[in-house]
Amino acid sequence: MNKKKKVAKPQEIQKYLGNDKWKKVAKPKKYMDVTKEIKNLWWQIGQILEFTDQLCKSINELNGTKAEPKKAFKRPRAKKGECFFVLDGQGDIRDCTDYYNSSDDMLYAIGNYYLEEKDGIQARNKQLILQELKDLAMELNAGVELDWDNDNQKKWYIMQTKLCRPRNQAPARGLFVQTDGGDHYKKIAGVVYCLSENFLRVARERIGEERLKKLFE
Repeated sequence: MNKKKKVAKPQEIQKYLGNDKWKKVAKPKKYMDVTKEIKNLWWQIGQILEFTDQLCKSINELNGTKAEPKKAFKRPRAKKGECFFVLDGQGDIRDCTDYYNSSDDMLYAIGNYYLEEKDGIQARNKQLILQELKDLAMELNAGVELDWDNDNQKKWYIMQTKLCRPRNQAPARGLFVQTDGGDHYKKIAGVVYCLSENFLRVARERIGEERLKKLFE
């Protein structure tokens, strides 16, 4: 007959180790109880969340509806095998098939990718106007470089805003020229700067008021 092994009681271990060593190895029962309760609480929370999710799905099924997927707010792209439009080297808008290959990925990445032909035409016209404005600024600058470390060098750029009119009249959009006031800390991305305060006047003469407004559409 096998004899049961005698298990030492905590008091006997304490007596054997002494009070100092016993304090190092003995875990407070209160600490162990709190840890166990926290783990149990997290498990219960997980169970509640899982039950709530399942309940929502069941309600949607009973109502004949499905949970709406989260919207992905990103630039749209045609499905594989569908048509899109690009601006080619001759300045024409032509249709292509998106095969999701490296060439199509690059066209999409650089923005030369349009789902509608009219969007491609609008983008091409804007690019032409913008380049004319850059060329005009270069001409008026007469070879002088923009120096963003020079507080005394004023740089002018064209803006559009609503003109304030009496209440009985509808507000109208207008173009005006703005200077950075020599504040070289202000440099706005994508803005065409010119060193001449006549930038807008000359732009109106060369490019035209209505065409300039298309840059802000």
